[in-house]
Amino acid sequence: MKKYFRVPLTLIRAIGSKQVLFVILLGCILFIAAANLLLSSIFQEPASEYLIYSRIISVIAISLIGLSIATAVYSIEKHLNSIRKITGELENLYEEDLPYSEKHDAPEAMLNLISSLNRISEDVRSNFNALSNERDTLSSLLETMTDGVILVNDSKIEIINNSAYQMLGIEQISSDSNSFMDIVRDHEINSILDEAIETGSRVEADIQFNQTNKIVHVISSPGTEANRKKVLLTLHDLTESRHIDLTRREFVSNVSHELRTPLASIKAIVESLESGAIKDEKYASDFLHRIHSTVDSMNDIVSDLLILSKAESDTETTETEIVDVGAAAQFSLSSLGDKAAQKNVSISINAKAPSALVKANETQIEIVFTNLIDNAIKFSEEGGEVWVDIDLNNNMVAASVRDNGVGINSEDIDRIFERFYKAERSRHNEGTGLGLSIVRHIIESFGGSIEVESNLGEGSLFSFELPRFKEAGSS
Repeated sequence: MKKYFRVPLTLIRAIGSKQVLFVILLGCILFIAAANLLLSSIFQEPASEYLIYSRIISVIAISLIGLSIATAVYSIEKHLNSIRKITGELENLYEEDLPYSEKHDAPEAMLNLISSLNRISEDVRSNFNALSNERDTLSSLLETMTDGVILVNDSKIEIINNSAYQMLGIEQISSDSNSFMDIVRDHEINSILDEAIETGSRVEADIQFNQTNKIVHVISSPGTEANRKKVLLTLHDLTESRHIDLTRREFVSNVSHELRTPLASIKAIVESLESGAIKDEKYASDFLHRIHSTVDSMNDIVSDLLILSKAESDTETTETEIVDVGAAAQFSLSSLGDKAAQKNVSISINAKAPSALVKANETQIEIVFTNLIDNAIKFSEEGGEVWVDIDLNNNMVAASVRDNGVGINSEDIDRIFERFYKAERSRHNEGTGLGLSIVRHIIESFGGSIEVESNLGEGSLFSFELPRFKEAGSS
């Protein structure tokens, strides 16, 4: 009989001591029911010995079957509960940091499954974190790029960085409104995008966007043959470089003009001298004087060009020192005394601050005052006046040069600091047209700013500020 009880005993061990009571109870119920069936059959009708043994065995079998069924049902339910717990924790895998616990009361096979799921979940979580880090790195890289980047997939914008927003002059797009055609309303860039999709080849073009007035070099790179609707657009802002090129061309043209004119004058004079004027002492002396004056003008142009080039060069290479702005103004005035005396122009310096110090280059600050005072003398009437004021304005040294001369036209004021630009008032006066450009670049190179105010017939006021240098212990 021992072998008949081997299976249920094994099952009982598998179930555990806590569930034994439930299993025994269920088995007893089945056994009592089977016994009642046996007893009723014995007492109700005569039965042979074989029949009695047969029914006893049937009762035992029914009891064992009932016990096995009860055990199996309970075990299945317990395993289903474990699976439900696993499923629930898998669903919350990315919402919780803790993996599924292996301490559930489950058989070895289930524990192995749990262990495998835990490893898979950790791998998934690790890959997810790695992808998140890569995404964050890519996002940071895109936002720090000066070039614009737009990824278009099936006419929808998937990726766009801040530089692209600025170049195109468009607002931040929402997730439900990212159609490229609707957002970037520019025929040329749309054509480039379509051409790249149709041909499967890289397409480039320079486009000027009307909304921002920027000139942008656009490169449209399509995806693979299998995914040609995905296109990467890169945008490089050419506005500044085009402006530099234009400035350079204008500069070369202006220099050529400024040098060609005196050279032509010298050539004409030399031809006159060669034609016989050199024999006439009066004409020869006049011509030589004009040649000398023209050469001086050319020399002034070259000198101003060198000064401007130095002022526009890297300020890190410029030697700096502590400069007394009042002393620099006084030095410049001393070099212009004769010129002021020729026109009977009086110049006064009013240094309201006893110590107006800046960190700059002394020679260049003197050039600033020389150009400003020279211009004031040049455009003052006979017997005019020029005032130089120096004061402190919080953390700045404020200086100004004012005259009561002819003044400047309002349409000229915005261009007065351009290279070779000569206002209407100076068309017939000497000068290279570089002086104020030099002044502006020097002032800005030392962290300052310059402004001009003027009215025709009332004079002009040039004022500039430079960061103040404070000596130790000074307020």
